[in-house]
Amino acid sequence: MGPVLWSFDPDFLASLEKRRTEDERKSAETTRALFPGRHTDAELAELARRDVSERITLARSLTWRTALPANPPPIADADGGTELVDLLEVEFGLHEDLALKLNAASDRPRREVFFWLTWMRSSAWHRLAAPGLPPSRSPNVPAGITGLWVGCLLDQTHVLHWDHDTGWTRHPLPNPLPVPRFPSCP
Repeated sequence: MGPVLWSFDPDFLASLEKRRTEDERKSAETTRALFPGRHTDAELAELARRDVSERITLARSLTWRTALPANPPPIADADGGTELVDLLEVEFGLHEDLALKLNAASDRPRREVFFWLTWMRSSAWHRLAAPGLPPSRSPNVPAGITGLWVGCLLDQTHVLHWDHDTGWTRHPLPNPLPVPRFPSCP
């Protein structure tokens, strides 16, 4: 979790298109160096063209289509010393789309958000884990959200759950955590 804001930047996409020829040349040179004599010049050019086109398409898909507001509402700041509930409320302020997406699933009785704290936010988690107490207050969540799950990537013992009816509860994680197995991987 952390304050990450993406914005639409048409200049970035334009710069990728502007340097397309140079990127294709570099891609062809790299392939030629890695696989000498394997491809003709025409094949190298085609491979490079596809590679660069795929990267530009990926950049286009990862960029939001709408600009951030010119004057966004003020949002509180949060760092590793911020209490967990305050930290969650800051995150909701930064990611207003969470509630919008969940509310779009109006046919679902439970609309819950999952937060995993990284090492940068682990101090907020450890202030709770040491005494073993849940947060002292309920978070202010956007309308429509029925619950929260919060865990820390550095703590594989438990997660916290909050909902309007029961408040904060602690749930143990299996020991060890199950690791997904994929048939093609050893």
